[in-house]
Amino acid sequence: MRRHVCNATTSLSKSDDQPKDDGSIGTASPSIIVGQTSYPKLQPHECERMQSLSMIMEQIFPDEQSLSPLIMSMSPVRVLDATNLQVVGYLRKIIKFCKQMKSFCNLNPDDQRAMLKEFFHVFVLVRQAFAYDANVDRFPIYANENATAAVYIDLDLLERSEIPNLADSFRIFYFRLQHLMENDFHIRDIITALMLFTPRLKPPMIQLQNHAYIDHQNGIYRRLLQHYMTQLYGKSVGEIKFTRILQFLHSNIDEIKNLIWQILIREPLSQIEEALVEIHDL
Repeated sequence: MRRHVCNATTSLSKSDDQPKDDGSIGTASPSIIVGQTSYPKLQPHECERMQSLSMIMEQIFPDEQSLSPLIMSMSPVRVLDATNLQVVGYLRKIIKFCKQMKSFCNLNPDDQRAMLKEFFHVFVLVRQAFAYDANVDRFPIYANENATAAVYIDLDLLERSEIPNLADSFRIFYFRLQHLMENDFHIRDIITALMLFTPRLKPPMIQLQNHAYIDHQNGIYRRLLQHYMTQLYGKSVGEIKFTRILQFLHSNIDEIKNLIWQILIREPLSQIEEALVEIHDL
């Protein structure tokens, strides 16, 4: 069951760029409610942002684990099949998610396009890690664009690739990130927004025009994640958990995205979804 915070209903499209959203800590401090426990000292704008983020996520992205599984005969039989299916199931939803955020819409079209290309796989990887079931070594993804069913991807599928240690690399990534997210929807969702504003673009190939604004948005979500975790776990433990999540993401995302690229370059372009070809500039 999804857990909500505070009683705020303001959407991100209305709250992203208000002066109050500077990440500062004031004196007014409502509580956040997770399960039956109250955690004080989150600021009103922080509660609003978390509530808004949860609402948008819930409206756009059905919980994969709650969907009926598609019959096994229609499940992917190749690594490329599973990779193509991710584009079909998630790309339009990810674009819709970004467009719900005024801070993203404030960027110029070139920056939006560049960030979306980098963000697509990050979003999917975080989502997959959260839903990964280590007991059966698989995770669900949407079976179609309407997300009316799920396909379960067995990581044994990756063993068929000629790329060394491909399956183990993904297993370790999913297992460790899932552990760091503590099975907490809020942590997953804040990480997702944070990574949108952490474009891992390497100059001189791509230069973003709105660096200062993007860095500002990155700081907002970093402070939100940090404050949420220190209120949830206490300052000392929360700071450690917060630092570990950021270090893990920044140390491992590029490696996993490179493995996806290696999967694609081994396949004929005609068999790869057009959007994936564009995302990877194949």
